[in-house]
Amino acid sequence: MTIVGFSFRLSDLETGRSVAHAVLCPEAGYASVLAAGATRLDRQLVTPFQWLLLGEQLRGRVNAGPLARASAIVAFLLGADDRSSIVVQHLVSTPFDAAPEDAAATLDTHLLEVAAMSPYPIRLSRLN
Repeated sequence: MTIVGFSFRLSDLETGRSVAHAVLCPEAGYASVLAAGATRLDRQLVTPFQWLLLGEQLRGRVNAGPLARASAIVAFLLGADDRSSIVVQHLVSTPFDAAPEDAAATLDTHLLEVAAMSPYPIRLSRLN
């Protein structure tokens, strides 16, 4: 079965430093976050209604660059208090061939790899 892992970087608006990375995959029912400097993935509980909203946004084109603060993805990944100081940016959408029983392990590995590749701060000049 082919699944798509949508990778995101969560960055501090003021410094541009990564605070976390996340991968979402509706086909596998997978949502995990890895905080900067952490080694343990934090699996997120997603309600059926949240998957409906997330899936709708992910089925459309997810642009690179900062996501709108009102997007379903941002609302899921960040609490209301954090949305003004943390930016969520789509990095890459990666297809994987994985059996259902291997999907979570495949996406875990992908999240760890994505987080390892972006240690440098970026400057975000404009938000929507």
